Amino acid sequence: MKTGVVIQARMSSTRLPGKVLKPLPWDSHDTVLQQVIRRCQAAVGVDEVIIATSDAPEDQAIVDVARSEDVPCVRGHLDNVLQRYVLATEQFALDTVVRVTSDCPCIDPTILTALLDLHTAEKADYTSNGASHSFPHGLEAEVVRGSLILMAGQQAKTSFEQEHVTPWVHTTIADQIHKAVLQASPELRAPDIRITLDTPSDYALLCSVFAALYPENPYFDTAAIIALFARQPWLKDINHHVRQKIFNPSWEQERQEAVQLLRLQELPRAAAALEALP
Repeated sequence: MKTGVVIQARMSSTRLPGKVLKPLPWDSHDTVLQQVIRRCQAAVGVDEVIIATSDAPEDQAIVDVARSEDVPCVRGHLDNVLQRYVLATEQFALDTVVRVTSDCPCIDPTILTALLDLHTAEKADYTSNGASHSFPHGLEAEVVRGSLILMAGQQAKTSFEQEHVTPWVHTTIADQIHKAVLQASPELRAPDIRITLDTPSDYALLCSVFAALYPENPYFDTAAIIALFARQPWLKDINHHVRQKIFNPSWEQERQEAVQLLRLQELPRAAAALEALP
């Protein structure tokens, strides 16, 4: 049985282009993507770490980083991330696929290990820690049976299913598979902490976290992150205004999200006008 972590990565980003190749720590020669790769390699039970990027010319930079870290890379259509996961699953004969995104440089090897252990113990088809919304945001990962990735590649048809990899699993066959959810233990429960990378504010926060924790332990864990925020609660203020993207929202969800953003920007009249729309 072979387990592979497949890290989706690309240079294009609407809010922070090239974010995965930003230096982290900020004054080092290491990048966000390299930190993700190394942390995934440190998880127990992982046989292979693979980069899945697009065939767009600008993503050659992603391939170069993968080569520098001596990890393999697959390339596919820019907007069909699922296709890239199918390619990785097929090329490396993966029985179990761990999905990680390249904008999560604090991904915790101990959490990945716990996810794999739970997946095995439960004999699950799909396991995640994101559904519980209990860990700090930026530590999420999904574990999927390789055969389900291949099935999704054949049957998922919508652009949303293809771009986000696992929606087909969550919807079309949700009642046919066994799912497991990893909940954070009480001491690791901190859903109000955001340590993912989408905006310049997120990057500033991550630089602060790495400056504080990385010199002592390059593989600092979730407990160390939570302890740091307890000592320096002002860290949350750096990116407290950043809203997580809502994927495939309804009109009502999108409107309410826009209202909240307007209020954050102290634009009450615009917020009220949008809220009054039928």
